[in-house]
Amino acid sequence: MGKQKVKQILLDRSNIFVLVAALILLVAVMNSMSPYFLTTSFLWTQAGFVAETSLIGLGMTLVILIGGIDLSVGSVMALSAVLAGMVSQIGLPPVIAFLSSLLFGAAAGFLNGVIICKIHVAPLIVTLGTMGLFRGIAMGITGGDAVAYPSALLILGQGKIGGIPVSFIIAVILYALMVFVLKNTKMGVNLHAIGYNEEGARFSGIRVDREKIRVYVISGMLAALMGIIYASRVTSAKADYGSGYEMNAITIAVFGGAVLSGGKASVSGSFVATVIIVLLRQGLTLAGIQTEIQSVVVGLILIFAVAFNAFIDSVGK
Repeated sequence: MGKQKVKQILLDRSNIFVLVAALILLVAVMNSMSPYFLTTSFLWTQAGFVAETSLIGLGMTLVILIGGIDLSVGSVMALSAVLAGMVSQIGLPPVIAFLSSLLFGAAAGFLNGVIICKIHVAPLIVTLGTMGLFRGIAMGITGGDAVAYPSALLILGQGKIGGIPVSFIIAVILYALMVFVLKNTKMGVNLHAIGYNEEGARFSGIRVDREKIRVYVISGMLAALMGIIYASRVTSAKADYGSGYEMNAITIAVFGGAVLSGGKASVSGSFVATVIIVLLRQGLTLAGIQTEIQSVVVGLILIFAVAFNAFIDSVGK
């Protein structure tokens, strides 16, 4: 193996090395700030939060990989959660409520993808518009009131298997599946090619529009799943759920190794980034740090991640 290839491998994996080191440092610092941080009960509780947040981060990672952006994920999360609760309230089985919510998430992603790919409107503009649209619909049909959830769905947000939150198990399975897809399937090759050079991908025979729409559909479904899990944990759904979560999703994707211009992303990195951000926020809360300061810290993380990824790209060229 040549020196240049070794250098490239180290550069490609540098982000995950930095993330793991940051996670170890974070755990050490937070444990020194609070004796409750490394307790089993606290960490398993955080696993549930990691599961919820990681789902929306996974969708955003795929979207950024193809050079897109999806600002509607928080609103899709809210409206999907509300729809699942309302469908169950009219007497339909919980499984129908669950599937209806996922179907809406897919439809929302499909709408975003079609407008972006077929009408050629910038992803930022499209998803900014649907962000307001879906949030407005959620507010309109609920009047701002909470929608109760059926007990059969609560297992998704509150259930445990062997002490491990069900939601965490779901998230790990989905992340593992997506790692496999991106590394071992034609779809993974296509998505990287589209993000790296969309026109080149078209000339090579890749059905670019179909692949991009598929990614937005996946993003919508993951946001919907997060909405269901979140609502099932707190036992009700409200129209204001997910407000600001699009920034969390972008931070996770970029901190995990995604480049905003597309062509590069790391699913495993996104998962570790989720763990770091969740533990950071919860650890600061446990230590009595104000929410405003937490937001500043997360913002600084995003800036650092963008700068670090740009530096790695420049070194690799």
